[in-house]
Amino acid sequence: MAGRGLSSKVWKVLPSTIALVLGAILSNLGEIRQAWRGEETVSETVSGYRPTGDFRTEFEIYLALSGARANAEHSKETLMESTKDLLAERHSQEEVAALIQEASDEAVILDKKLSDLTLSLYEKYYTVGEIQHLNRFYSTQTMRDMLKKEQQISAELAPETVRLIDEFSQRYVEKALPIVMGAFEGEVPTLELLCGLLGENGLIQ
Repeated sequence: MAGRGLSSKVWKVLPSTIALVLGAILSNLGEIRQAWRGEETVSETVSGYRPTGDFRTEFEIYLALSGARANAEHSKETLMESTKDLLAERHSQEEVAALIQEASDEAVILDKKLSDLTLSLYEKYYTVGEIQHLNRFYSTQTMRDMLKKEQQISAELAPETVRLIDEFSQRYVEKALPIVMGAFEGEVPTLELLCGLLGENGLIQ
């Protein structure tokens, strides 16, 4: 029973991890679009970047140069640390360690699937030449300086974001649990029935 309880908690943690990772990877799309509008040209020296011609390699370089990978890793670390603190209030150290390890193992698999999916989408909409252009863009001193500041901002914003999400989740569960328990006494509701019930009570759209 304890193992099953831990598994259910893992699936509460992983969606947030996936969302944070995906948000970090796609966080620079605004700059990407602006780079291709061509409304204004700014000339700067590109340093430290050598084009390879291979799409996957260029994509990995893009994730590194744009700060997407660093943001994703930092977001996951912040989430894990916050989760540890929350679980420690109600569970033993052994239970917390087991949950975090299980979530970390699952996250490795999900990260690989997410990376492959993101790569395929970039290959669908970008040529290797366009990715190389973006890598040159992120290799300028202006962009390097901007990314350093963005990472500092993200580092300060992440803990507060996790706290607000946790507060929202707790309020939501407190409202939803009595409704569910009262409507399905001794029964396991289907997802369709559960969503319908929460929708009737204004808890989901």
